[in-house]
Amino acid sequence: MRSAVLILMGAMLAGCSSMPTGQDPVSWSCHKELTAYRNQPPRTDQQKKEHWPPENEPAPVSDACARELSR
Repeated sequence: MRSAVLILMGAMLAGCSSMPTGQDPVSWSCHKELTAYRNQPPRTDQQKKEHWPPENEPAPVSDACARELSR
């Protein structure tokens, strides 16, 4: 009984891991960069009016990461 359950679980894991996800994986460095970009606090209208050029400009996504996302 245990072996049948283990075989069934193994077959399900193998099937799920080979299914297409619909998205290409991005590299770890690009994933970290995008997460940091998303987690930046939003600038308020008051902050936008105070400084020009802004001192705390949101960090842009690098060219390499942008190329990786556009493929």
